[in-house]
Amino acid sequence: MTAHLLAIAVGPVQDFIAAARRTRDLWLGSFLLSEVSKAVARSVEERVTQAGADPRQTGLIFPAPSDAHDLDERSSLNVANVILAELPPGCDPTATANAARLAARDRWCKFATAARSKLPSDLIRQDTWNRQLNDVIETYAAWTPLTVDYPTSRRRVMQLLAGRKQCRTFSPASEDDAGLPKSSLDGARGTVLQPPPSASRADRQENLVASSSKLRLARGEQLDVVGVTKRVAVDHLSFPSVTRVAVEPWLRAAMATGAPFERFKQVCHQLSDIDIVGTIDTHQHRQYADFRFDGTVALRNRHQDLWREAGLYDPSQPESGRWHNNSQADWQRLGEALQSLIDCKTAQGRLGEPSPYVTVLAADGDRVGEFLSNLDSPMRHREFSRELSGFAANARQIIVKHGGICVYAGGDDVLGFLPVDRGVECATELREAFVSLWKSPTWQDEPVRPTLSVGLAMAHCTEALEDLRNFGHQAEHLAKGRRDQRDGLAITLRARGGDSVECRGSWTSDSTDVPTLSQQLHDWCTLFAEERVPNKLPYDLRQMAPAYAGWSDTVAATRALQSDVMRLLKKKKGARSLEGDAAASFVARLGRVASSKDLTALVNELLIAQFLADAQRSTPVRTAASPMSVADTNTATRVSP
Repeated sequence: MTAHLLAIAVGPVQDFIAAARRTRDLWLGSFLLSEVSKAVARSVEERVTQAGADPRQTGLIFPAPSDAHDLDERSSLNVANVILAELPPGCDPTATANAARLAARDRWCKFATAARSKLPSDLIRQDTWNRQLNDVIETYAAWTPLTVDYPTSRRRVMQLLAGRKQCRTFSPASEDDAGLPKSSLDGARGTVLQPPPSASRADRQENLVASSSKLRLARGEQLDVVGVTKRVAVDHLSFPSVTRVAVEPWLRAAMATGAPFERFKQVCHQLSDIDIVGTIDTHQHRQYADFRFDGTVALRNRHQDLWREAGLYDPSQPESGRWHNNSQADWQRLGEALQSLIDCKTAQGRLGEPSPYVTVLAADGDRVGEFLSNLDSPMRHREFSRELSGFAANARQIIVKHGGICVYAGGDDVLGFLPVDRGVECATELREAFVSLWKSPTWQDEPVRPTLSVGLAMAHCTEALEDLRNFGHQAEHLAKGRRDQRDGLAITLRARGGDSVECRGSWTSDSTDVPTLSQQLHDWCTLFAEERVPNKLPYDLRQMAPAYAGWSDTVAATRALQSDVMRLLKKKKGARSLEGDAAASFVARLGRVASSKDLTALVNELLIAQFLADAQRSTPVRTAASPMSVADTNTATRVSP
C-alpha cells in the first residue's frame, strides 16, 4: 500500500469573506470559513488515526495543530481554507476526501441552523433557505502518491488541486427564486427574507426592520442564507465598527478633558440602554474598555443614522412625524454633549471634530512558496506551519495592542483596521515579528528567508467596506513591488475629493546614509509638526515637477531642482528650517532627487507626512516611543491631493 499527499480547498471565499457591509460581516465571514476548514482538518486527522497511524508523525501538515484541542470548535487556531495532509498506507484518500466534504457541510449547517432558530418563523422564505443551505459549501480535493521527493509530490498535488478547482460544479438556477431581490452583500443569491404582508411596500420594509433587529438591516437591504448566518449565528460575539477604530485617536485626546468626556460617555450609556447606541463587549475587545460605544456617536453627521437604524427616525415622513417615541430629545441631548466636548480646550488647543479616517492594514509573506519548495519532508513542513500559526496569533495581539481590530490572521496573511496614528508602528512591529521567526537555528541553513510586505491604506471610514478592503490589498500589492523587490512598506492616502497619493519603500536600506521609508516619514513629520517646513511646500513642489519633465541633462536638472527647493524653504521659513537632524535628512533626500519622477515621489512622501503631522499638533504626547511616532489626524480632511 502507498502513502498519499492529500490537498483539500474549502470555499467559497467570496461569500464568506468579501461579501460584507459591516466589519462584523467581514470578520464573521473569515471566522465561519476558518471553522468550516477546521472541521475538514479534524475529519482528516480522525481518518488518519482510524488507519492506525500516529497523528504526530503523519496526518496534517497544514495546519499543524500543537495539541488535540487546537481543532476544537471555536478554538483560537485560525485555519486557512487549504488543508494539506500526509495519508499513511491504508488510509484511502477517496474516503478521506468524502468524509471531509461531509464534515464541512455539517459544520456550516450547524451555524446556519443556529441562525435560523433565532429569527421569527414568518421572517424567512423557508423553501429558498433550504435550497441555498445545501448550495453554499464547496470542497475540492486532489491527491497523489507521496514519494521520497517531498517537494515534487507537494508541487504535483497543488497543481492537481488547482486543476480541480477550475472544474467547478454549478447547480441549476431555481425558477422558484425568479423575481426575488438579490442579496445586498454580493448580489449572487436571492433574498431569504420574507416581509410580513402589509398595505404598502414601505410598510413591509418597516415591519421587516422592526421584526429583525438582530439582523441590523439598512433600509432596503436584503440577505441570502450566508448573510443571515453572518449576522446572527454567533450574535454573542461582537465586533467593533471601522468608525470606532477611526475615532480612537480623538477619544484618547477627549479623555483628558475630564468632566465633559464623562458627561458625553454618560449620555452614550443612557442611549445604549434603549438600543440606540451599540456597545462593544470589552471582554473580547479590551482595547476599547475606556469607551465601549460605537464610534458613530462621535461623528455628528452620522447621528441620524443611529436613530434610523433603531426605527425611531424616518426621513421620508413630514417633519412633524419623523421622530418616534419622543426620540428627538435624545438626539439633541447627544448633540449637545458632543458639542460641549468638541469645544473643550486642551494643551494643544481646542479639541475639535474627530477625524473620520481609518487605516486598512493588509500584509502578506514574500517568497513563502520558494521557501516551501526547499522543505524536504512533511515533518519539516509541519514545523513551518506551526511557526506561521504562532505568528498569526501574535499578529492579532499586535494589532490589538495598537488600538486596532484584526479581521483575519491566517499564516502569513493579515488583514486589520487601525487608527491612523498607529498604522506604521504596527506594521513595523508585525514585520519584525515575522522576520524574527526565520532567524532561529531551526532555519539557519535554508537558502531563502521569507519577509513580509505590508500595505497601509488611509481612507474615510464611511467608504464601502468592500472598497476599504480593496484599498488595503492594493496597498499590499504596491508594497510587494517587482519580483526583485518585495519586503516593502507602502502607504496610500485616499482623500475624498482628490486623487490618491502613494509612496513605497523597502523595510531595509542598503546604506546607513539612506533612511528607510518609515524613518524618512518620521523626519518629515518632525519638520511639519515643528512648523519648520511650510504646509504649502508639497503643493509648490508638485507644481514645479512638470517643468523638469523634459530635461535630458539629469545633472543640471538635479542642481536646478535642489536650488529651487532650497529657495522655497529660505523664502518661507528662513535659515532655521535647515537646522537639526531632521532638516539634514531633508537636505540629503533632496540630493537623491534627479528627475521629475523623483520629485513627484518626494511630494507624495511629504503629503502623507503632512497628513499625519497635522494631527500630531492636537493630541496628547504618547509615552511609548516608536520608529514612527506620529499622532492623530483631526485635520485629515484638509488634504486634497
